[in-house]
Amino acid sequence: MGRVSTQEMSEIAEEDLAKKKVKSFALSETSTAALDLHLLNAVINDDTQIRAGSRLQLAVQWNRKEVVQSVMVNLRNTAPGHDAATVENYVRVQVAQALQIAIEREQADIIKMLFVQQEKAVGLLDFLSLYRLDHPLFATSAILQSKLAEGQALDAFGKPTTIALYEAVLLPFLREFIPGIDHALVREQEESHARSRSARAAKKATAKYFEDGLPHLMLWAVFIGSVELARVFWQQSTKHTDPIRLALIAAQVSKQAAQARPSAAQLYLRNADVFQGWAVSVLDKCPNQNQATIVLMRPSLIWPGTILQVRTA
Repeated sequence: MGRVSTQEMSEIAEEDLAKKKVKSFALSETSTAALDLHLLNAVINDDTQIRAGSRLQLAVQWNRKEVVQSVMVNLRNTAPGHDAATVENYVRVQVAQALQIAIEREQADIIKMLFVQQEKAVGLLDFLSLYRLDHPLFATSAILQSKLAEGQALDAFGKPTTIALYEAVLLPFLREFIPGIDHALVREQEESHARSRSARAAKKATAKYFEDGLPHLMLWAVFIGSVELARVFWQQSTKHTDPIRLALIAAQVSKQAAQARPSAAQLYLRNADVFQGWAVSVLDKCPNQNQATIVLMRPSLIWPGTILQVRTA
């Protein structure tokens, strides 16, 4: 549909009310917000025209939080099956596809809404596409661009990124910024293999994706200089990961990014101070000095060293 007048859009709205058959539309400069929303809802909410998963993606693309919420309420009821495992996998896939769009568009509020529905959808994200986005830090990295242009990376476009592929394509770039990333990915692989053996014993699908990809999402947000997104991922990941350690790693990465991109150094250094502040705010919750020392000396199952070693690195 091309550009139309407000009157023509009103006629379209009346036609939709009668037949519910509007499939697509484009906005004109003179159209009203109320009419725009009416037509958008006509496209999104007619389940005879479009599947729930597609409606969810469309709602995210149009940044309609109220529609996202509405679609998610009934998402499980639209699953092509009734057993719990099938329904859960269906929801995970649909939320992952919507989440990919929201992350690439930096829609923090919608990301939080999708996390509430299905946090494990993070493991099915296309991490490689996030590093293909047009950002100076990524675009000026010869090693990153070279790896993203390789066949295995191109073949994986639009597909969930396995841990092995994440390591093969992104590690050469990431190790320049993230202390301990080599060790962390080795441990992720070991954990994945352990889950795979358990899954095969239970006759389930082989595990090969991130069980907890939130720290990796947070570090991507640090790269693009978004404190807002980094906070969303950090707050969500603290349910599973050491929040002090992750915040300090984020601060180190931001400082490294400042050196790699001098034109944005002030932004990255300012962000590093913010991330350090998050670490301090969590440590301040310790009831006494002894408890704080225990926290600082605590090792991680994934990352190397103690928190104190991260802080002094």
